[in-house]
Amino acid sequence: MSLSNTPAAPTCSAPCTLPTILLCGDSLTQFAFDPSLHGWAASLSAKLIGRADILNRGASGYTSASYRALLPHLALPTHADALVVFLGANDAAVPGSTQHVPVAQYRTNLAAILAHLDAKYPTTRARIVVTPPGVYEPGVQKVFPHSIRTVVGIAQYAAAARAVASQSGWALADVFDATKDGAADLFIADGLHLARKGNDVVFDVVWRTLVVQWPDLGNEEKGFAWPYWATLPPAGKEGGRALVESLAAFAESRAADQS
Repeated sequence: MSLSNTPAAPTCSAPCTLPTILLCGDSLTQFAFDPSLHGWAASLSAKLIGRADILNRGASGYTSASYRALLPHLALPTHADALVVFLGANDAAVPGSTQHVPVAQYRTNLAAILAHLDAKYPTTRARIVVTPPGVYEPGVQKVFPHSIRTVVGIAQYAAAARAVASQSGWALADVFDATKDGAADLFIADGLHLARKGNDVVFDVVWRTLVVQWPDLGNEEKGFAWPYWATLPPAGKEGGRALVESLAAFAESRAADQS
């Protein structure tokens, strides 16, 4: 549909943008936009439609070591309003496996990743470390016999994530505590990746942590990039000039709030 018949709107003096929430992690983040599995990032995006954009930089198979090496070369936004880092599930593979990263090195890597993001985004409203979740051990042993994870082993990485988050001044979303029973229905058949119930748990923990740091996100009537339709003036007989001017004024006000 052409906009050629729409009256010209006053120009907004500043770009009107949505806040950005940047997600960094491994496959538990990369696959988190899958709606068929109630992906936790998809749920977050649906919750914040019109109020924030979710940028997914999850990299399947990556550990804290490989993600730390990747981060300086990763396509990242120039500005982020919230940061979520979710790593450790691959590091926790048993010693001798390709992905294993010792706990001490995981701590060092995670601290370096947080420091890099802090330096790049010094004015974020929320910064969250997510602990690696538990696993369903029979599934992992069957599908990943050369890269086994255990709940007991992952507990060490969850403890390390808690310590690094505290030392770095980041909030903690303790997904491990909510999944440490390793219930089969939290995961798909491989015992490692999240099923619908597992994704719902992660979303719930991350969301509750996010709104503590950024309370306005919890108010669904605040922060929309466009006004509620019922508040708009009718198009009228002048080709909708009042409507156009109303929306331009809203955009101008929103841009001023963001500056």
